[in-house]
Amino acid sequence: MLRHQANCLRRWSQLPGWSVGTPRRCRFECARAGGDQASFIGAMHDIANTVAEPLIREINPGASVAS
Repeated sequence: MLRHQANCLRRWSQLPGWSVGTPRRCRFECARAGGDQASFIGAMHDIANTVAEPLIREINPGASVAS
């Protein structure tokens, strides 16, 4: 998660250099070589782990539907 946040901060820090009205192709840092993609996937996995279990308990997808 920390590496992913560093990637996000790197992009935000470049914002002042962008000119309004100047087209610019956005390149996602998580797609770069050197582990950025792995950092993004790992961060999303960590977030999903904290949310998924309570959500599954709440939804209870294995329960039968009463007629």
